[in-house]
Formats: sequence, C-alpha cells, structure tokens
Amino acid sequence: MAALQAANQRKAPREEFCQIFTRLSVSTGKISKFMEQNKSACRVPDDAIQHARADHNKIMGFRKQACAQAAAPAGPSLSDVLGAPLLPDSTPNKQDGIFNTLTGNPLTR
Repeated sequence: MAALQAANQRKAPREEFCQIFTRLSVSTGKISKFMEQNKSACRVPDDAIQHARADHNKIMGFRKQACAQAAAPAGPSLSDVLGAPLLPDSTPNKQDGIFNTLTGNPLTR
C-alpha cells in the first residue's frame, strides 16, 4: 500500500500502477486463501473472510483498470490528410461594426 501511495503522489505512469496492483492482488489473494483454509484453527470470523474477499475483488477491479491498454489515439481525418481548407467561423460577433479593427473598436475605448 505504501508503494501505491508513493506512486500516486509522484504521478507514476500506468504501467507502474499495473505492476503495483498486480503484486497487491497476489498478496490479498494469499491472505484471503489463508483465512479460508485456517478458519477453524485460527478462529477467523466469517465477516473477516468476507471482508478479505471483498477487498481482493476490489483490488482485482483496480488492477484490471490499471492494466487495460489506453485507447489508441484516433488517426487523422480525411480532411486532414487531403489538406482541405478550414471553414471560417461564421458566428456573429456582438462587436461587429463599421469601425472595428483587429484590436477592437477605437470609438468604444
């Protein structure tokens, strides 16, 4: 858990989170399995076993998210490839007028 917290603070890449969650899921799986196998000998309550299973399942979900490949970036569109000209912005400007320049209307300053 300390490795996970440290990686989160320094904004580690996805691959590192995948490795951390993989190791963490293995550990929680071993803990859950041990608790189930030694329930009577160690007097482990059923609630603790259910909680350990729930934690393991939650970590497995996080591992699945961390290890999933990021969506591939979309390629260029047809107009990008062909070099089609961009259409001018036709939204009306509230400041349009006869005396407008690139820096605005000098009469309103």
